[in-house]
Amino acid sequence: MDGILITGGPFAVVLQVVGYFLLRVTAQTFGQYFSASRTWITFFFHATLFGLIMGYINWWRNEREFSKSKGEG
Repeated sequence: MDGILITGGPFAVVLQVVGYFLLRVTAQTFGQYFSASRTWITFFFHATLFGLIMGYINWWRNEREFSKSKGEG
């Protein structure tokens, strides 16, 4: 859960800003882009995916450090 909240949210915000310039329909305004449901679906998808990946990496690092400390003691 921490990975989604701490790293996923800011990453998704950056992707939405980039997406505004790369993915929007040419005639779409800033307000139309951010009020579209597709925008928010991709926002939550990016936040969740990136957060899960970062959460897994964090968990994996913690497990590795724990096994090292357990083996030394």
